[in-house]
Amino acid sequence: MPSTYLTNLVTIAKGAGLAVVENDLTDGWRDRGHGGMSDVRTIVVHHTAGSTAKKDARPMGSLRTLVSGRPDLRGPLCHYGLGRDGAVYPVAAGLAWHAGIVRHIDYVNSHSIGIECQNAGTSADPWPARQVEALVQLCASLCIAFGLDASDVLGHKEVCDPKGRKIDPTLDMTDIRRRVRNEIAERADRGTPLPAPRPKPAAPRSRTSSAAPSRATA
Repeated sequence: MPSTYLTNLVTIAKGAGLAVVENDLTDGWRDRGHGGMSDVRTIVVHHTAGSTAKKDARPMGSLRTLVSGRPDLRGPLCHYGLGRDGAVYPVAAGLAWHAGIVRHIDYVNSHSIGIECQNAGTSADPWPARQVEALVQLCASLCIAFGLDASDVLGHKEVCDPKGRKIDPTLDMTDIRRRVRNEIAERADRGTPLPAPRPKPAAPRSRTSSAAPSRATA
């Protein structure tokens, strides 16, 4: 199976009009990964957990963990970090341990892009509107770039096995998909070229894992 590093991730984010932060922590993201990706079939959205904005005002306080990992799981733990301010942080172009045990082969790490949004995942940490809008814009651009449908944008809580094992992200993913679908349609109306949809490989739903379950913390 082919092994690919997604070195166009920054180009995709910038093409969506999003601010991209490349710093000493993200440096080397193009070569970072647990090997290469097989392909891209799914976009999996997470929240980092950890501290609320009141306790840690940094827009992407979990970045070091996303890049380097934690004692029980080696990084990288995602492909992108998404700050509270809507800025995008490239973490890895290769395979990242983010999905854990999932319900379908399309959701495993080798087939999915992981986006970790900085949020504690509690009612004490409301989601900033600009962060959610940036998530919509980024997911729409990824769908266009990789020939995916808005239905391929899923929350960790939707792909995990067993159901209920994860709660992230604490967003209404049905609404996120609606907004992504609308954004893709609006771009098509503006003349943005859309690639042919990716053929869906037939595969039975199964308990599948390409890494231990993961959660990034501040």
